Amino acid sequence: MFFALNPPQNKESKNTFGFKSTNNPPQLKELKAFEDDLFDIIQNIKYKPVSNAFQQEMKKDKERVIKSKEVIISADKTSNLYKMSVDEHKKKMMENVTQQYKKCSSEKVNEVIKEAAKIARQYDLQDKVDIPTQSEAFITIKDHKEHFPGRVDCRLINPAKNHIGTISKHILDNINGQIRKVTRSNQWKNTTEALEWFTNIPSKSSKSFLQFDIVQFYPSISEKLLSDSLIWAGTMVNISKEEMETIMHCRKTFLYYNQNAWVKKENSDFDVSMGSLDSAEVCELVGLFLLNKIEGLIPRQDVGLYRDDGLAVTSLPGPDIERLNKSLKKLFKTHGLTIEIQSGMKTTNFLDVTLYLDSSTFRPYRKDNKPPIYIKNSSNHPPHIKKELPRMISKRITQISSNKEIFKEEAPVYNTALENSGFSQKLQYSEEPVHQGAKNRRRKREVLWFNPP
Repeated sequence: MFFALNPPQNKESKNTFGFKSTNNPPQLKELKAFEDDLFDIIQNIKYKPVSNAFQQEMKKDKERVIKSKEVIISADKTSNLYKMSVDEHKKKMMENVTQQYKKCSSEKVNEVIKEAAKIARQYDLQDKVDIPTQSEAFITIKDHKEHFPGRVDCRLINPAKNHIGTISKHILDNINGQIRKVTRSNQWKNTTEALEWFTNIPSKSSKSFLQFDIVQFYPSISEKLLSDSLIWAGTMVNISKEEMETIMHCRKTFLYYNQNAWVKKENSDFDVSMGSLDSAEVCELVGLFLLNKIEGLIPRQDVGLYRDDGLAVTSLPGPDIERLNKSLKKLFKTHGLTIEIQSGMKTTNFLDVTLYLDSSTFRPYRKDNKPPIYIKNSSNHPPHIKKELPRMISKRITQISSNKEIFKEEAPVYNTALENSGFSQKLQYSEEPVHQGAKNRRRKREVLWFNPP
């Protein structure tokens, strides 16, 4: 309404990178009566007491958490929760922080904040970009490792955000998308893309899997490796000096713990932290650079990468596979990375599916082999979410099952989970095409209707 009554003089649009304006329009007399009615709706809401077994259970769980003198920590890749004494938690936190980080001064933090403000002004977004947040770091438990619980490893998560990372994310997304079109490398964004690659492998029974995992990929990305990746990308995509500076500025991140700021020991001005706004896109760019190198050892159509997990097929005999493994390790080592390789398998678990070369089939895979947990039907989630839940699960299990027989074999686990959550519906195999893309429907709205509840 404000802009309808006061059309902006400058009609040139600018790229806001998804940032919303922090400017609030003044109160308009034309909307005063509407606002009063809206507030009346809110003020006149009446509540009724509701109690059921699920809410009573949550109440007991809440009391247990409040009364507990231990720290409750989430698992890294499963839904498990673990208790840890306060002293042990402090020890684990300090071990993980000091392993790669050192304390830094507040002057260093202020210097980077000023640099962020300068970049925001370059993009004319100074009225939209917030000051970097200083949320404290935390750990998750890697309970999926083979040596757990004999040795408890943790993943250090840095939730502190430099909001210039949103700009960097858009820039990197654009770069990565263009590079994928040029190179046609198999960098998968999700399970569906990996399954399309697997489905199109010819003569599967004559081949075996080679699977590799990049050890601590995010923190192992060095400034040189990212610079080499950007220089390589610049041979195919136009990257301006301003964009390059924005990407490298976002590597000047700080980890906050115990009311102190910490920076990387080896290079205090460079860090690809897990939790930053553009870290996944940095990982994808470096992944494309590495894939380009790997394709010198393995044909492009036979290898792919999802973040730090790689998968390939080969028809080489045993001795040649061993030589290939050594060549891959040497290749990654030249870029300061370490990989763990498994080869010679006819079956493998990748992302959330198990792939079978001999039978050309695939089925759902869960890391913890525990029944999934869904929202309770008696919870206060929106009714349409609860209504659609069984259908959404059916569609997903159909997508990661290669045929109806496998779907029927896997369905009982998910049906039991739904039943435990209070749902009576059973999973139904979807006959729709598994890899059908979503239809984009655009329609022009001339009137925006507001329907109060």
